[in-house]
Amino acid sequence: MIETFLLSMDNIGSQIVRLREEAETSTNHLTTLYGVAHHGINELKAAREGVLVERRKSWWDKHRADLLLDLLDQMDLILDSLGNMEICRRKALAHVVATSQILQTLDADVEELRARVTAPDVIGDKIPIEMHIKSIKAGADRLKERGAKAT
Repeated sequence: MIETFLLSMDNIGSQIVRLREEAETSTNHLTTLYGVAHHGINELKAAREGVLVERRKSWWDKHRADLLLDLLDQMDLILDSLGNMEICRRKALAHVVATSQILQTLDADVEELRARVTAPDVIGDKIPIEMHIKSIKAGADRLKERGAKAT
């Protein structure tokens, strides 16, 4: 029974490691997305300023001024979209970071639970098996509770 329990703890541990790696990959992707979006926003703002200058110069050509005004409207829409994307990116990053912290805590709990299961072999008959079972149950309950909070 202990061997089966330890195998399941190993399985849970490897799943936690995999999830932590995925969280790190997601963090890297979100960081890259920030760099691309930030660069795009800066480039678009600079281009928009150029269009504004050009529009002021061509106030006498109504058709050209209208086209430039349409271009400015499109640029503003893109800037708004990039701004909204940044808000979503920040929220996603916060979720990924929080999830990583929860996974780190769960990993520590799994290690503690594994140690409690193997403790009777280490300390022998000094502590009654019932105490070990209560300790293991308390650790499993805490692990379950933290897992439920993570979802």
